[in-house]
Amino acid sequence: MGRLVIQISDELEREFRSLVAEIFGLKKGALSMAAEQAIRMWIDKMRAKRLARLSFRSFEVTPRREVRGDLAQRLLRELREDEESRLEEKVQASCRRV
Repeated sequence: MGRLVIQISDELEREFRSLVAEIFGLKKGALSMAAEQAIRMWIDKMRAKRLARLSFRSFEVTPRREVRGDLAQRLLRELREDEESRLEEKVQASCRRV
């Protein structure tokens, strides 16, 4: 079993301990269970965010006809930026619901 030694603000610690006691009670190991759940949720959220960003970056568009190079690059950049921001908003919204 791993061990982490971390420092958090007093306010966050009080809030965490209070909520853990409210949900899990004062039984032994309650803080560890809650901390493990919180860390797992954070890891899942970060992985989902990273995967969404990586999968979109591999997306390529091929124009149907010849397009001037600088215009094509500008259009693709705008499309990618627009789509990346939409994907990031969706990921953040889904992570907030978890």
